[in-house]
Amino acid sequence: MPSEFNQGLHVGDMENLIAYLRSAPPVDSNHPAPSYGPMLRVVHAANLFPLVAAENVAMNQPPPAVVSAEDTLAYGGYLAVYCSACHMADFAGNEMFGSPNITLHETAVGAWTEDEFVRAVTQGIRPDGITLSSDMPYETFGLYTEEELHAIWTYLQTVEPVAVE
Repeated sequence: MPSEFNQGLHVGDMENLIAYLRSAPPVDSNHPAPSYGPMLRVVHAANLFPLVAAENVAMNQPPPAVVSAEDTLAYGGYLAVYCSACHMADFAGNEMFGSPNITLHETAVGAWTEDEFVRAVTQGIRPDGITLSSDMPYETFGLYTEEELHAIWTYLQTVEPVAVE
């Protein structure tokens, strides 16, 4: 996971993540040395894609305070940070990554109901029956609670709609 998104975790969630990683059995595998082709080097040189994600971390920024799940809107914003990894900070998507606009504009998910949104992010099926790309981590979102999914939906209701071109 890109480190700039993990920076947004409050201390308690980071402690839980570390505890989980420590409880998991070690994996012993060999990984090939990274290989960067000319296109990736050009994209990096143009500052379109950092090769070292840690370069995007504000090292002196304190961790956020705990966000109560009772504050549905704030909690949804806290959880939606991970959506912005692919769908960008404005949630309008990124053509280069193939991620769609998830703002509530009528050309995006604006006509969807909350149940349709939840089905899409947890099962990978859009309201029109089309299966989402396997790049969408819907199996992971399927582990979210109803409360967490509702909070994300509630937060997305407050995001400025962006037209898809």
